[in-house]
Amino acid sequence: MFEAAMNYIIHFMKQLFIITAILFGIGCSSFTNQDNHFKGEEKGIQFYHDFDEALKEAEKTGKPLFVDAYAVWCGPCKWMSAKTFTQENVGEYFNTHFINVKIDAEKGKGIQFAEKYKIRAYPTLFFITPKGKVLEKSEGALDGVQLLRLGENILNKYEAK
Repeated sequence: MFEAAMNYIIHFMKQLFIITAILFGIGCSSFTNQDNHFKGEEKGIQFYHDFDEALKEAEKTGKPLFVDAYAVWCGPCKWMSAKTFTQENVGEYFNTHFINVKIDAEKGKGIQFAEKYKIRAYPTLFFITPKGKVLEKSEGALDGVQLLRLGENILNKYEAK
């Protein structure tokens, strides 16, 4: 009798573990990195995904670059992509005043970017002149208010030069 009860409990625990794993997976997949793909259809910041292309646009317009250097495994990066970069007021400000670029710093050309600009943590946010000089570097996730405040401060310094 005791053995049958133990087998039942073990079977129940296995099923509970599987259900928990499935629910956790569903929850994580709904929190994926939802980049704006620069189609102009979505609210929020519109990102280039190629630094060289964005740099050319910055040189052409005279606007500084805002760079989100991220890693696909980074939870705070995903949070910013889902919660901060999608805010309409953040997008309006950054799309007006900056050339925005999102770089996976662990893949492709992003690896060279990470080496050149000495990325130590994710996310790392950069404000860079059209000539490639770093105006400011910020490590860690920011909410919309913090990012707007940082962007305004950088733009005031940049325009004062």
